[in-house]
Amino acid sequence: MSEAVTLCDYPGETVRVTCDVCGRSGRYPRARLIERFGADAGLPDVLRELADCTNWGAGSQPCGAHFPDLA
Repeated sequence: MSEAVTLCDYPGETVRVTCDVCGRSGRYPRARLIERFGADAGLPDVLRELADCTNWGAGSQPCGAHFPDLA
């Protein structure tokens, strides 16, 4: 069983989020996200909250939000 990568593991001081579907993008100071979600918050959970997308989990046209700095 694998564990989610957490905010404290994110490789950089700025967390970038981009959506290839709607074109939205944003930059967040990692320290502020740690204050908001906690250092051990899993990146998938953080992404879902930051995206705040009505298409999250939709089957036909799902949200395309992702962390572009993660390979």
